[in-house]
Amino acid sequence: MEKGLLIFLLVFFTGIFDGQSQQPTFRRINSQEGLSNSWVRCFYQDELGFMWIGTSDGLNRFDGHHLKVFRPATSQ
Repeated sequence: MEKGLLIFLLVFFTGIFDGQSQQPTFRRINSQEGLSNSWVRCFYQDELGFMWIGTSDGLNRFDGHHLKVFRPATSQ
């Protein structure tokens, strides 16, 4: 077998098996834990790892441990 092909196969199969050994973890977050509303309209993960969760009652930033709620300023 050609040396370059052998190296490619080793790297390829090592990557596949390493990827399968890591199981994603999920955590449910609800209004009892600080989410502004349980009805989620959208979510996004930014380049810093923050999860941004849009609800009908505000924008929520989750850092993996804590939620911070952003609401629009109200005019008085």
